[in-house]
Amino acid sequence: MQERIIDNEITLIPYYPNPDALAWYQDPALCKQVDNIDRVYDAERLDRMYTFLSTHGECYYIRYRSALVGDVTLRDNAELCIVVSTPYQNRHIGRRCIRDMIARAAEKGFPEVRANIYAFNTQSRRMFESLGFAEYAPEWFRYGITRMTDVYVAAIPDPVHCEHVAPQARQEQLDATKNVAVKAQRYVAWITLLKGLKHSRGLDADAAQLQLDANGRWTSVACGISLSHCKTAVAAAINDASVGVDLEPEEDARYTEPLLFRIADKEERRAFEAVPPALRLPVVWTRKEAAFKRRAEQPHSALNEDAKDPAIRTVRIRLDRAYILSVACDSDTTLRIFEIDGERIALRDDFEPIRV
Repeated sequence: MQERIIDNEITLIPYYPNPDALAWYQDPALCKQVDNIDRVYDAERLDRMYTFLSTHGECYYIRYRSALVGDVTLRDNAELCIVVSTPYQNRHIGRRCIRDMIARAAEKGFPEVRANIYAFNTQSRRMFESLGFAEYAPEWFRYGITRMTDVYVAAIPDPVHCEHVAPQARQEQLDATKNVAVKAQRYVAWITLLKGLKHSRGLDADAAQLQLDANGRWTSVACGISLSHCKTAVAAAINDASVGVDLEPEEDARYTEPLLFRIADKEERRAFEAVPPALRLPVVWTRKEAAFKRRAEQPHSALNEDAKDPAIRTVRIRLDRAYILSVACDSDTTLRIFEIDGERIALRDDFEPIRV
């Protein structure tokens, strides 16, 4: 477990034995809210609680500004537990932590999260309901999670200074790339993936267990990943299962009508008639490439993929110039696009979906 930075005020610190936490549980009203008991905690009870929570889930202390003010846990059974010490309540600390735990649950592939809230605890009930939780049984609330497909895009800087990357197998791949421009593209694509894994999943290269499969494609034991690069930009996609991504510039001298006829059959050309003529080739091509990359097995070329597949989403997005980006993923996931510029990661909501 690693620290989770929620915002400039709140950071979640992985659990460690800390006797100072006992002070939070010396408030009878708080203990009543949390456990429905009419006594305060002693050190033994506190240790039993934290041992259980940290053994059966991810338990964090809540650091607000410079002070530890409570704890929050996402249990392995998808139950959320949170305590904010009384002096720090009513500052929206709890709701910000719960939002982050919902995001963490989505990263872990949980379809929902639950919370047990006593009927008399109206303050907590109001907070959870304001976040979208609904009571489905007496004193039990749940929140259905929308699965996410996150795509990270970045323009390739000039020049690119390649540093050592993990795992070693990827570094060896880069070392074997003799074309300087292609090496730069592959390097920036990899750095974009690593930053995306950290941002979306809290994973580094070791935790993600990145490895090459039998088809020479990079995979992760922890999640679905896919990479794309062209001369001037890169994309990396991350989700719960399998994903494919492809990115191409909107304009390119290679885009000709004879090439479109070669890669798209009659039905595909008819299906894309509503797409502006100048965009048809990059739209069709990125959709086929994205579908091809998503396959666990790749017995044929991308030309054989169905560009009409409704599970493929295509957008137009501007970085240093305009690009066509296609993503193949489960149709029930929500697509989020982030731009990486150095150490800055920004959510983009100004992309233009291309309807097929």
